[in-house]
Amino acid sequence: LLLKVKEHILKTPKRVNMEWWWGTRNHRGECEEYASIVDVNNCETMGCIAGWIVALSMEEDQVSSSKCQDIATDLLEVSPKQGNRLFFRENWPPKIYNKLLTANPGTKKYANVVAEAIDWFIQEQEKEKINV
Repeated sequence: LLLKVKEHILKTPKRVNMEWWWGTRNHRGECEEYASIVDVNNCETMGCIAGWIVALSMEEDQVSSSKCQDIATDLLEVSPKQGNRLFFRENWPPKIYNKLLTANPGTKKYANVVAEAIDWFIQEQEKEKINV
């Protein structure tokens, strides 16, 4: 599922923003408004990793952000603590987090950094399985 999200983010970089579960793009291309319910088929919809986990897993076109984190955690079958490491950019390794701070949401550079965070998280999950 995470690889599907990574592929989606890299294919549509203008639709990723780690500052919001969901948001909509204004006329300048900026994510300006937090949205509680979005139409995931609207090309102006922007979401974070958790938002895209939920959107790409659901059959409905309308997705609510009210329980986005909980649903994404359940879909990934990880603990809330593990989910927080991925969903909140402040919990990423400093090297990746600092790269994100130098990129603008909705750009290819930003999407590449988010993809790097997904790769990091997958590697960390693999390490934890080995050490169990």
